[in-house]
Amino acid sequence: MLRVTGADGARVWSSPYSYDGYVGGYLSNDGAYFVYVSFWYYPAHPVVTIYSKRGRSSLSGVVFSIREEDLIRTASHHVWLEQRREPVEFVDSEKISITTIDGRVHTIDLETAVVSSK
Repeated sequence: MLRVTGADGARVWSSPYSYDGYVGGYLSNDGAYFVYVSFWYYPAHPVVTIYSKRGRSSLSGVVFSIREEDLIRTASHHVWLEQRREPVEFVDSEKISITTIDGRVHTIDLETAVVSSK
């Protein structure tokens, strides 16, 4: 269970959490959203999961339209995130940007889970 609390320790919201064995995530400054971004690429499975008091939304890898030849292969997985700098950052409290291995920047509206890519 994912629990977001205020400075006083009181629960603001909670949501069932899908733990995949890796730690990390991004909490918006206002505490309204928690975003988990997988290190590994999966075309048909969630690579981005958005949690909020309204529930959970997921985006699979295919949404980001990364060509297979651009992915970096490891022994067992594919790397899909930019490697030279931090690939994930908040644009504002309701939008996050993800830079993928092909250099494209994808902005996700956390309220609607709509992705716009450049």
